Amino acid sequence: MGEANAGPDGDSLTYFVAPVGGGYQIAGVSGSGCDDSLTIAPGVTSIGDRAFENAVVDVVTIPNSVISIGDSAFESTGLTSVTIPNSVISLGDFAFADNASLISVTIGNSVTSIGTAAFAYTGLTSVTIPNSVTTISNYTFYNDSSLTSVIIPNSVTTIGAYAFSGNVSVTSVTIGNSVTSIGGYAFSGNISLTSVTIPDSVTSIGTRAFYGNTSLASVTLGNSVTTISDEAFAGITSLATVTIGNSVIAIGDYAFGEIPAFTLTHPSETVTINNVATGFTITNLSAPAVGFSISATPPGMDFDETTGALSGTPSTAASATAYTITATNSPYSARTIFTLTVLGAGTAPAPPTLNSVSGGNKQLSIVFTSGGDGGAAITDYEYSINGGAYTSAGTTTSPFTITGLSGRTAYSVTIKARNSIGLSTASSSLSATTTDSSLDANEAAAAEAARVAAAAEAARVTAANAAAAKKQKELTELLSVIPSIAGLALNLGDLTNTLLLKQKCVKGTKTKYVKKGAKCPKGYVRKK
Repeated sequence: MGEANAGPDGDSLTYFVAPVGGGYQIAGVSGSGCDDSLTIAPGVTSIGDRAFENAVVDVVTIPNSVISIGDSAFESTGLTSVTIPNSVISLGDFAFADNASLISVTIGNSVTSIGTAAFAYTGLTSVTIPNSVTTISNYTFYNDSSLTSVIIPNSVTTIGAYAFSGNVSVTSVTIGNSVTSIGGYAFSGNISLTSVTIPDSVTSIGTRAFYGNTSLASVTLGNSVTTISDEAFAGITSLATVTIGNSVIAIGDYAFGEIPAFTLTHPSETVTINNVATGFTITNLSAPAVGFSISATPPGMDFDETTGALSGTPSTAASATAYTITATNSPYSARTIFTLTVLGAGTAPAPPTLNSVSGGNKQLSIVFTSGGDGGAAITDYEYSINGGAYTSAGTTTSPFTITGLSGRTAYSVTIKARNSIGLSTASSSLSATTTDSSLDANEAAAAEAARVAAAAEAARVTAANAAAAKKQKELTELLSVIPSIAGLALNLGDLTNTLLLKQKCVKGTKTKYVKKGAKCPKGYVRKK
């Protein structure tokens, strides 16, 4: 939809807007009183660029079906309040810009992207940015002169250029702990802002990011800031001293105005007593300094108050000690910390005791007990395999693991301890044999296959034996009845002979039968 006008002053027009052919049309008008309202019908999924720009509307109702609001969609409409539903994902450039009467906005918790100058030049007094937003674009809340506080959620990683610039009533800014960069002029011209804390997540602060905030009296920099660009905190008359963290490696020209902020070539050092130290010189001096000072000069060293350089040979052993370095340009000053550790003369460590070496899958686990440190802290342990060169274990604690070895291989191990003085003599050696899970798995599979085959053969033999036993039993039973069958046959023969021949002839043990009335064979006697 292009420009929509609500009618002459005093009239009340309610626009019911429905989608038509991918665009919009006014579907009806009703109402009474003094306010003009706009209701967008359910089903609309996007509100296009300049859809209601310059329409005279006090209140708009956006349905939950809308997922995007285009560029300048409600720019210069006269809105007093707006609720952006949870369905909306993106707000276009200048979407609600130039609405001086807009004092209240609720942004749904699905919005991930807020376009350039989306709420610039409004009458907002406060704003809650949902945790779904990851980027705040350039000029997003630019020149909202009634805005008093800003809370940037932890979801936001980037704050664009001029994002909150020119908000003269802002007194409080909370920056979420995921923000990594703050764009140029992001909070410039916020003359009522009194303090700001930069979280540890921030690594870079853009040009003039907090420029001209005349009430800003306190700045706390996070421990991860590496870059502070030109004039980032310039034009701040109430800020006289800053502390620069050791993470900072680059400071732009007049980053803190006339305050001579600086970095050191080396923020910390460890040196052995009576050995020449590297010390430091001043770098990245952002504004001229008339002199430098140090909270105390380490024994045996020299500090140059003109150049701010520290050099020399430490003569007294000391644990890590923080020294504050200050650059002055009256009435301004800046400071940072240098940490120096001076080790005693000491000796190399005593040899550690190797308690055990155990084999794992192509690796060895080493358990040991530390010997004496020789007067200087042990910084590493090293190991040798089979008499080879010593390799750093990358640890000062037991146990540690040696990886990348061959499987099923015997290894002999010795270890040494290292401190700043040198390397200990070797421990006694211990040996162990590694394993190989891939070979173990293959062998287990082969053994299982052999077991299955053996079981199958045993089952076959058992079945064969059972069949043979059954046949033997049947044969035995058959043989056992053969004599009875033979006797029965004999008896039947005698009966037949007796019945048919009737005459029995006997010669000793021999018997013959003849027809009755016939003579017995020679030598046989008739038997009745």
